[in-house]
Amino acid sequence: MKRADLERLDGLARNPAAPESMLLRILTGAEGPVRGSVFERDGVPGSVCDVAVSHPDREVRAYLAVGRGASGAQRARLAADPDPWVRSRVAELLLETLLASPFITRFDQLPQPQFPRAGLARFAESEDPGARLLVARDPEAPAELIERLSHDPSAGVRRVMAGDVRLPVGRLLELLDEPETTGAAAEGPALPLTAMEAILAAAGIP
Repeated sequence: MKRADLERLDGLARNPAAPESMLLRILTGAEGPVRGSVFERDGVPGSVCDVAVSHPDREVRAYLAVGRGASGAQRARLAADPDPWVRSRVAELLLETLLASPFITRFDQLPQPQFPRAGLARFAESEDPGARLLVARDPEAPAELIERLSHDPSAGVRRVMAGDVRLPVGRLLELLDEPETTGAAAEGPALPLTAMEAILAAAGIP
């Protein structure tokens, strides 16, 4: 295919006035990234998404996973896709959405099983405290990194690190004495039994 033809086809795939029938023909007859352009337009028809979510080509399913138009049910289906690469694309989208959002509700998606965990230690140097606290979700993050982030300027980051079992007990006890982190430190699974007893005693509970 000539470059000009490919560029026109890509433009047509993005055209909000292109009818569903044409978009479906592009989805089933074209090859490569131009199919992904179908999901970069406004108002992706539901019928197009229906075809994409069960398309035999994993690239088409992945384009839907990170593009526009997919319903919640379709994204959930893609999150459980038999192909790990498609599932990883859903996970990447969740992470990108969280990092780009300025709202506190961005953390509501953390409990989702498809939210990524591996590799989050790379955000330890981020300027965004919301990104830095993700480090605790990385199973490969070393204890030294968790301890360093427990001294973070952001109280929110320090609270998250307080709840990490990898945090050294000595540092956890220090956070227990700090007003901004005392509650989170009390939740820490590494909290010694003696410290738990002291909490009960301070509250007057025999």
